[in-house]
Amino acid sequence: MHFPITIRVLPSRRLRAAFFIVHGLALAALIHVTQVPAIAVLGASVLLLSLRACFMATAAQTVTLSKDGMLLWTTLNGDAECLRVLPDSVSFSWLMVLRMQQENQTGQRSLIILSDSLSPQDYRRVQIWLRWLRPSTPGAETV
Repeated sequence: MHFPITIRVLPSRRLRAAFFIVHGLALAALIHVTQVPAIAVLGASVLLLSLRACFMATAAQTVTLSKDGMLLWTTLNGDAECLRVLPDSVSFSWLMVLRMQQENQTGQRSLIILSDSLSPQDYRRVQIWLRWLRPSTPGAETV
């Protein structure tokens, strides 16, 4: 494997469909339960704003994996963060959850990558990187 590996993470259609379904169910429940039309309109507005925020959060981004277990996360607007991948990150055949933390910071971030967000080759690269290179990061547990 040659480093650094730069991967563009595209929005997942499955994740967006799940967001849409959940928000639609919440809207249906709100309409069914609410007796006052003004409250239903207010609740629907909040749900639409929430759905918009979910779609904005799943916008495309670039991830650069380094040999030392660090990850450079670049958003569409050009903001970049250098993050350390935590040992509690998980990888399945259809889903990866990368738990990350900035150096000298207490807050943690998560990046959810579904298999339809990357090409099969890039998805496999990230899985291999997690399995073999991440244990060498400071504080990571080895099995």
